[in-house]
Amino acid sequence: VSKFWGYSFEEIVDALHKEIILPAAESSSRLVLVGHDWGSIVCQFYVERFSPIVDDLVLLDVGTTYNVKEIPVWVPLCQILYMLHLSLCFIVSRLSPFLGKLLILLYPWGLIGPCPDAVDNWVKVVSTKSFKVHTCYPYFRLIGDLIKNGKREQQLMQDGEIKRDHLFCYGAKKRWNFHCETYVDALKRAKKSDCVVFKNCGHWLHLTEPKEVS
Repeated sequence: VSKFWGYSFEEIVDALHKEIILPAAESSSRLVLVGHDWGSIVCQFYVERFSPIVDDLVLLDVGTTYNVKEIPVWVPLCQILYMLHLSLCFIVSRLSPFLGKLLILLYPWGLIGPCPDAVDNWVKVVSTKSFKVHTCYPYFRLIGDLIKNGKREQQLMQDGEIKRDHLFCYGAKKRWNFHCETYVDALKRAKKSDCVVFKNCGHWLHLTEPKEVS
């Protein structure tokens, strides 16, 4: 991260558009956006601004919690705790990368983390020298954006229906999902949208079953 406190989502979308998509458009007639996790969020922000030039949109494991009321109360509480902790890890990493990484490892992933089945692999990844704690900065920036600007207008749904056609794929083996059932039902009703669930995968479905996902 060249900026000390990370990049805003607007800056990420601008960079994606200017440095990657516009040059690629010179040699390609179609634009297909595929995003996983935070990449899914960035893709949603991108179509918010540049929807006409996007031909197809594919979101992996992170969709939308359009109808918050249908989600059990404990889920958003765990999500908020999870996001606040990783935001703190990023802040601490700006002063000491070692302490930031230590905070990540001390989080009770198996008890209240989103993917209890992947705890061992996650700990191995975090423990490697190549893992950089500052990659947690999107949590910090998202919370900052919410405080500054409030909740963004919903881009994928409107009045309970899909307003931007796309494909959504997610893994079922998680403690909680990053979407709501209203969203899934709307995808299945839409003529040019769809939802595919991978029952034997968790959050990292594109890594555990790459051929099936592709």
